[in-house]
Amino acid sequence: MKSGVARILGALALGGLLGALPACSSGPPASASPPTAPARASAPVDLDSIVRAVRLAYRASGDHFVGGGQAYEVVYHAGAFDVTPRPDDRSSASAARFRTVDITRGGAHLDGAPSPRVAADGHLSIARGAVEEHLRNAEGGVELSYSFGERPTGAGDLVVRIEVSGMAPSGETSSGHHFVDPGTNLGVRFGKATWIDARGVKTDVPARVASGSIELTVPAGAIDASAYPAVLDPIISPEVGMDAPLVVQPASLQEEPAIAYGGGQYLVAWRDRRSYIDNIYATRVQPDGTALDAYGIHIAEGITPAVASDGQDFLVTYKSSNNIYATRVTSAGQVDGGEITISAGLRSESNPDVAFDGTNYVLVWDDTRNHPNNVFTDVYRARLTPAGVLLDPNGVLTATEVVNYSAGGHKPAIASNGQGSLIVWHDGRVFGKRIDPQGNQLDTTPFHVSPELVGDDRDDGAAIAFLDGAYMVVWGRGVGYPQSVVAARVDPNGTVLDPAGVVVTQTADPDTYFTDVDVGSDGQDAVVLFTRGIHEQSWGTYRVRLDSQAAVLDATPVALAPNSQGHAITVAPAPSLAVYSDDSTSDEAAQDTFLAGTRLAPGGAALDTPGILLSKSANAQFSPAASFDGTNFLVVWADHRSYDASNAFLDIWGARVSPAGVLLDPSGIPIRAGGRWDFAPRVVFDGTNHVIAAWRTGSLPLEGDPGYDAEIVRVSPAGTVLGVTAFPGEIGTSSNEPIAIASNGAETLLVNDHFDGVQIARVNTAGTLAAPPTMAVEIFDNWFGLQTAVSHGGAGYLLAFRDKSNGNDLMASRLDAMGNLLDPSFLQISDPSILVGRPAIASNDTMHLLVWPEPTLQGPPGSTLRAARVDANGMVLDPGGFELAVVPGLPYDSPCASFFVTDYYGPCPAVAYDGKNFVVVWRSPPSDASAENPVNLVGARVATDGTILETFPVSSEPTGEGPPSLVSRGNGKTLVTYARFVGEMPYAASRVQARLLRVPQALGEACDVNEDCDSGACDAGVCVTPGSGVGGAGGEGGSAGAGGVGGSGGAGGAGGNGGAGSNGGAGGNGGAGGNGGAGGNGGAGGAGGSDGGDPGCGCHTPGSSTENAGSLVVLAMGALFAAGRRRNRAKG
Repeated sequence: MKSGVARILGALALGGLLGALPACSSGPPASASPPTAPARASAPVDLDSIVRAVRLAYRASGDHFVGGGQAYEVVYHAGAFDVTPRPDDRSSASAARFRTVDITRGGAHLDGAPSPRVAADGHLSIARGAVEEHLRNAEGGVELSYSFGERPTGAGDLVVRIEVSGMAPSGETSSGHHFVDPGTNLGVRFGKATWIDARGVKTDVPARVASGSIELTVPAGAIDASAYPAVLDPIISPEVGMDAPLVVQPASLQEEPAIAYGGGQYLVAWRDRRSYIDNIYATRVQPDGTALDAYGIHIAEGITPAVASDGQDFLVTYKSSNNIYATRVTSAGQVDGGEITISAGLRSESNPDVAFDGTNYVLVWDDTRNHPNNVFTDVYRARLTPAGVLLDPNGVLTATEVVNYSAGGHKPAIASNGQGSLIVWHDGRVFGKRIDPQGNQLDTTPFHVSPELVGDDRDDGAAIAFLDGAYMVVWGRGVGYPQSVVAARVDPNGTVLDPAGVVVTQTADPDTYFTDVDVGSDGQDAVVLFTRGIHEQSWGTYRVRLDSQAAVLDATPVALAPNSQGHAITVAPAPSLAVYSDDSTSDEAAQDTFLAGTRLAPGGAALDTPGILLSKSANAQFSPAASFDGTNFLVVWADHRSYDASNAFLDIWGARVSPAGVLLDPSGIPIRAGGRWDFAPRVVFDGTNHVIAAWRTGSLPLEGDPGYDAEIVRVSPAGTVLGVTAFPGEIGTSSNEPIAIASNGAETLLVNDHFDGVQIARVNTAGTLAAPPTMAVEIFDNWFGLQTAVSHGGAGYLLAFRDKSNGNDLMASRLDAMGNLLDPSFLQISDPSILVGRPAIASNDTMHLLVWPEPTLQGPPGSTLRAARVDANGMVLDPGGFELAVVPGLPYDSPCASFFVTDYYGPCPAVAYDGKNFVVVWRSPPSDASAENPVNLVGARVATDGTILETFPVSSEPTGEGPPSLVSRGNGKTLVTYARFVGEMPYAASRVQARLLRVPQALGEACDVNEDCDSGACDAGVCVTPGSGVGGAGGEGGSAGAGGVGGSGGAGGAGGNGGAGSNGGAGGNGGAGGNGGAGGNGGAGGAGGSDGGDPGCGCHTPGSSTENAGSLVVLAMGALFAAGRRRNRAKG
């Protein structure tokens, strides 16, 4: 799972490849552009093109060659080139070094010693015998290519092997292989290449990473069938995150801790929901309380972990998909081997525990295999060697006492004295059975550990540890909820030393209860941990010590961690470590817990107050949105960075991004920080500043429900926060869904899903209310289910909402600039007989496009996305909507915005207008959906006449993407933002990602970078023909004498774009039999340098082929942004 998306865009460029041109003809080839007339001397100089070309060009520096783009640097030396990401001047990273080791066909070497030179267009050309290697820089990355002027000799596959060093492989995504500098998490990607021959025939070339090298293999069939010349070229691009990650408390729930001690350290494991599914994480902790694994060790998907140690390494066992698994973890914190199946496919298994008996690990669990319908459960066991060999496949039946499975099973527990084990469980009373190291039962029938029950009492949740020569067993006892904690010792011979039990603590208060009992030591005495709770009030972790004779040493339980529950302790030298799930950051806004630990000195004194934070991750990011101010994008999101026990809040952060995908604020912009929960931001540009609307925990007077007040923050185009305006008591909600927002360029309209209907408020450019909020639509007691949306176009707005008074169908009305309803009877958008989910709207100033999910009525359950157009006169052009897509498995009415990515379940469509067509993006499961990849982002372009032009994948990263947000640049470029869980270090958190969707622009249309243009050339903000532009005329080439060498071509004028207008002054008019002039170099800023200054007659090879030919939408991808679409080029 990789942060961001990256790819190497490979293609074989058609055209004259260096040293491999076809014979010249007297005239231009049929596909060549007409010659460009020389520019006048007085023509304006394109300084931006000059600067860009100079910056991207390679230059010699001693025996090195240096080049690069804004986000990376390339240094070539001694046959290798280093790519160093540099997202800003304050960041530095190690370089990834790429060295072409060999190029072979059928085992025969085709390459020779490298000989580099800077070509006329500024790219680096490296002659390698029969192969030419090229390095070209673009804003998105460095393009590495290999040109073949003729069919490679020999037979078999063509294999290019590239050695990689300096960065560690961090995995493969659908777009390529990623390499990361662990110190900064900056990295590069090496994606998928394409072989394209001179006719434009494409062959995908996979990249394989093995033993520190990348191998590109072109099949023999493609080699033999190709027309030549041909080139293989990827783009290697830096990955840049939204901002620098911080190490903080993870988002969401961390609970069910387990702990073991071995090799002088602890391993703590727990159940973690920082992603959208339950996972097991772990960390090593030193005796001084230092957590060694800052972001946790990801063990596997699962719940209810248990841990044991063989004295050096560890074993973690857990339940996953109703089966029992185990994973070994070394003392160095490495997962050792793959997941081990202990018992699977035999109905339902649960509640695992594990101990090491001096020879093997012994695992126990609840199992329903012998009981139809999973009504009852038995206890099973199995041994596993430290090397991971399962000695008892699928387990051995240990106890057949039956108990209602819905009550939680027997909850077996196990401990060992190093020469055998004792298994205990509850079935009304607590029972036990001993096992020898060979796995044999020493007790043919279980024996009672707990005393006789009194009245309706039941025993629950036994725990066990071995210390001071005996097993200490503890459990809860009571009616309904345990109201006492009881202990008894059992010697290795199976004798219960305390047959009447020892009451550790008890209460007569019917509202007080004890749960989650565990036992360990403080290095001197036994320590019993338990949760003491008061119904509907509070709970916390308490401890009581017992001496070696089971005498209670603490008459009153001692509070260890208030506001916590779920804990674990083990037997270890002093100081020992108790761990627990801390609820101190959990409130009505979000159920957030974290793993903490407290060391206990002999005598039970707590050494860490407050506890040590053990579960950590990068600051989580959620609910992104973006706006465009005519120059740059502003991306905003809810941020978890300040969320801890003393400051349980979410903040709003942001960052500006250029249309070329350059992150302008790498450290982020603090927009709203501290004090309360700020979440669900939405942003729009009001003609002067960016306006962010978000919710802040407030005081909405709804008994039993949290209240949120709206707030407005203005941010200038320069990224300066100008001011905050809050509306306490005026604009509020109790829903997690975001407020709807739009602007007409003079004011901003807020549309709120209010308790009693649709509330609207106008905000002026100063950030204050232009008028008091009004109730545009009254639907009393709607309970925040209207799920409003709004867009601006032409002279007014379009408001849409779910009409809860009419069965949740979709209604709309136009609004004038003052917010008045123009359609008081409302426009019926959806079929009135069908329920709908949250709508999305965008406008092109003449019409609005609404998109919404509704339940799929036929086929597998899920959602159907529908769309409808509404014109400026309020005419619904598509009554009931037309079908846009079917989304299997995702409910139509699930939420689309909440605090954490784990709460995103619906299709959640978003829509924008890109200047020509509408772009829609939504969540949809892939055909091979799994827990690891449950949902992707899919997009479509919709014409203004309602035609669906195409659908295309937007993001298919592992772990699943959250709801998208869209904003368009207006020139076929749309920014998609979303959050997804990024599992690798240093994240292990939900992070905001962004992608640019580009529709290649035609000649004469607006552009930002070359990649925006279908021609591959952007000059002065306009798409142009490669090699054309406003550069000065090339100087006249010198005339060669008969048989002599042609004179050197004149240099191109300042800012010249090379190409036809600078062909070396007619190429130097070579004399009879002589060589042509060297050809004039294009101006310093020449964007099409390699087309300019052709030697001799300057002929071109025809052809060109664009990447992603099957889709007009091209993705620019990265951890924030990375490579853009590959340029068309007809040159080497």
